[in-house]
Amino acid sequence: LSRRGNNVTLRIEQWFRAMGARIAADREAAERFRTEAPERLARSLPPELQKELDTFLSRYGCRSRHRTLAVKRWIEAPEEVVAILQSLVRHGPTGAPPTECRSRKAGQPRFNHSVPRMALKRFARLAGLFLDLREELRFLLDEALLRIRRDLLGLGRHFRLGDSILFLTFDEIERLKAGRLSHDETRRIAGERRELFYKPVEPCTFWVEGRPEYDLTIDGKVLLGIGTSPGRATGRAVIVADPSVAAIRQGDVIVARHTDPGWTPILSLVGGLVMEEGGLLNHCSIVARELGIPAVVGIHQATRLIPEGSRVTIDGGSGRLIIEAS
Repeated sequence: LSRRGNNVTLRIEQWFRAMGARIAADREAAERFRTEAPERLARSLPPELQKELDTFLSRYGCRSRHRTLAVKRWIEAPEEVVAILQSLVRHGPTGAPPTECRSRKAGQPRFNHSVPRMALKRFARLAGLFLDLREELRFLLDEALLRIRRDLLGLGRHFRLGDSILFLTFDEIERLKAGRLSHDETRRIAGERRELFYKPVEPCTFWVEGRPEYDLTIDGKVLLGIGTSPGRATGRAVIVADPSVAAIRQGDVIVARHTDPGWTPILSLVGGLVMEEGGLLNHCSIVARELGIPAVVGIHQATRLIPEGSRVTIDGGSGRLIIEAS
C-alpha cells in the first residue's frame, strides 16, 4: 500500500503526510497545531490551509473513523481530520513512506522457493491491482453511505427526529411517513437501538487448533491471538476507540476492537497493532503488512486485559503478546 499501487487509501495517506510536513515546516502553524483544540483550529485555519482542507474534504470527506451511518463523516466533522494532522505534527513521520517493510529490517527471514520468478512477479502484480480495486470499491461504498446518511438526516429534520432516524429500519420510516408510527414510539425504538449501538459487544469467535481464540491465553501477562503481519514491536499500549482523539505517539502499540480505512493516516505513527476482531484479510491486517507494522488480531477483550500505558511486546508471526510492565 505504501510502496506500490495507486488507490484512494494511499492517496489519502499521502495527503496527510504532505500536509503534516507542510505544517511542521511553518513555525507559527506548527505551534498552533501543537497547542490549540482541534475544534477551534478547524474553525480558524489560515486561508491557504483552509483551502487545502476544503479541497481534501470535497474529495475524501465521505471517510470516517467507522463505516456506519450513525458516525459523522470527515466532511461533517473536519475537526477529526485536524486532530489526525495534529498527531502527525506532534509525533509523526512527515517524510516519504518507508521503502522497505519494517518487519524485514527487524530480521524477518526471506524464504527460498521453487516458483518461477516471472510467475511470482505476475502474481504480485495482480495482487497489487486487486488490492487497489478493493480500496476503490470500499471508497465507493463510503460515498454511497454518505449520500444515504444525508438523505436520512434530511428526513430526520423534517420529522423533528434529528439523527434518531438513523436507527430506524426503512419499513419503520415508511410507516412514519404514512402516519402509522407515532413520534413517541419512534423515539422509543430509536433510543433503544442507539443504546445497543454504543454498548460493547463480544466479537465473533475464531477457532484455532480446535479451540476458540479467546481460550488461547497463557496467563495474565502473555496473550495469544492470530499473527497477521510479521515482525516484533515493543512500545506503550494505547487503547483507541477514536483515532482522532487518541494521544498516539511515535512507536506506540495501538490496542482496539477493530479499525476502519479512516484509521489509515494514523497508522504510520504506530509500532504495532493489536485487535480484538479481524483476520488475515481484514483491512488493518492488509495495511499493517504493507506498512511493515507487526499485527496481532483475535485477542479476546484485549482492550480490557491490556492496561492503558503498559509496555507490551507483540510478535506478529506467532501471535503472542507480552505485557512487560504496567
